[in-house]
Amino acid sequence: MAKGKGKSRGVKALAWISIVLAAAGGAAATPTPIGTFIGWLVNLPPVWFAPSLLFVLAVITVLDPALDGVPNWLAVASVIVMPSVAKSVDGKLGTAVTNLSNEVLAATNEMLGDWLPQSVPALVAAIVLIASAALMARRVVRKMPGGAIA
Repeated sequence: MAKGKGKSRGVKALAWISIVLAAAGGAAATPTPIGTFIGWLVNLPPVWFAPSLLFVLAVITVLDPALDGVPNWLAVASVIVMPSVAKSVDGKLGTAVTNLSNEVLAATNEMLGDWLPQSVPALVAAIVLIASAALMARRVVRKMPGGAIA
């Protein structure tokens, strides 16, 4: 195996871990003031804005990793805000994303429930998960060949 291949696989694994953390953080943030603020913000513009934004976020989430096999910063950011946007959107896509987000949140609670005391607020857990995903994604983008971040 070439020397660069192992590093590339490790970076790809970190990229996928960052999107998992982003999904957990986005799901955890939805019922908190963070999610409420995002929902309020996307409902300020015209009525078509929130469903359109949700569609664009879904496309980015699927298309970005499909292009090069690695979820980049844009996909991670999309996964973080998508559950909060979906909660404020009626229709099949909003419901599907909300249901998936609820499943991710339940799985996260099940996995982390033994490690975190019950006194840790959901807001703190959401912030820690989102910050971890963002920091990891930022590091991964810098290590990827040709990766750039604004």
